[in-house]
Amino acid sequence: MEKSRKTEEIIVLNKDLVNPNKDFEITVKVPKKIKVGVNRFQTALNCSNCEVTCHYPCNLSLWTGILSLKSSDSLSCKVCPGKCATDDHSNELTRWDYVQEDETRTLYDIRKKYDEAMEKMLNAEELKNALQGEAEQLKFDIIKAMDQITHISNLLKKIALRGDPLTTPEYINLIIEKERKEKKPGHEERIKSLGELLKKARLTRNVTDGGDLAKQLIK
Repeated sequence: MEKSRKTEEIIVLNKDLVNPNKDFEITVKVPKKIKVGVNRFQTALNCSNCEVTCHYPCNLSLWTGILSLKSSDSLSCKVCPGKCATDDHSNELTRWDYVQEDETRTLYDIRKKYDEAMEKMLNAEELKNALQGEAEQLKFDIIKAMDQITHISNLLKKIALRGDPLTTPEYINLIIEKERKEKKPGHEERIKSLGELLKKARLTRNVTDGGDLAKQLIK
């Protein structure tokens, strides 16, 4: 979302070059995944397939206990994006994290996929609209994923006999507060993106609640 927004801003500022199809370079900040060191008393459980940190800090004794089970080859990590097997995981003194880096591309590189999709050369306004459409689709996909996360989280709380279920807007607010406290590189842009998601999530929730109310009134 950050990348699409920044590219859109540059397109608007340089429309006099975009419309006559003059090529130029565009530099935007993008997140890059790297490994960083951790405290030797707080190891991280990493998946070599997905290149993600599934648990940090990880209880080493608990994980080694799971690995010692006879059926360990059939076990998988439930947190892992790929639900990979235990054999693909290891406790390490590094964890995966993100940093902000400059990425330079040309106008030709950016517009190529949109031109091909529309079967014509787009002007600045059309290219801006295409980028906005892509950002809106990303928002929809992210909120859908967050809805699933909050549903599963609330289900786990129910199983554990804990109350205080979260809504998706509340979940997004928690992430925003976390970003404000940690202040990692690029946090201001992420907070801006999360703010956009929060508005969309609230709107979606209001529409859903209204639909539920209508159903109750009909009954």
